[in-house]
Amino acid sequence: MSTTLEKTILTRAIQIMETGHTRGVFARDAGSREVSWWSKRAARFCALGALYRAVRETVGEGELELELVSQYERNLGSAVCVWRLNDGYGKRAAIQHFEKRLCKL
Repeated sequence: MSTTLEKTILTRAIQIMETGHTRGVFARDAGSREVSWWSKRAARFCALGALYRAVRETVGEGELELELVSQYERNLGSAVCVWRLNDGYGKRAAIQHFEKRLCKL
C-alpha cells in the first residue's frame, strides 16, 4: 500500500472519531442505537469502526477494502489491541495510537 493512501485513510479515521466516538460497538446512530459501521445512519464510531469506514470511503467496497483492513489490523497491532485500547482507554488513546502510526510513515 502506498504511504499516501495509508496517510489518507488514517487521517480520515481520526476525523471520523473526532466527529463522534463510541465504545463497545462499531457504530451508533444519533439516537445512540447500535448500527453497522457502513450504515448511513452511523454517527459515532469506535476506532475500528472509524478505520473500516475510512477504508470504504477511500477505496470503496471489495477485495482491496478487505486487503487494506487486514493490513491495517496487522500494522496497528491487531484488531483486538485497537478494540481494547478504544474500549478501555477511550477516544484520545485510540486517536493517539493512529497518530503514532502516521508519524512512522
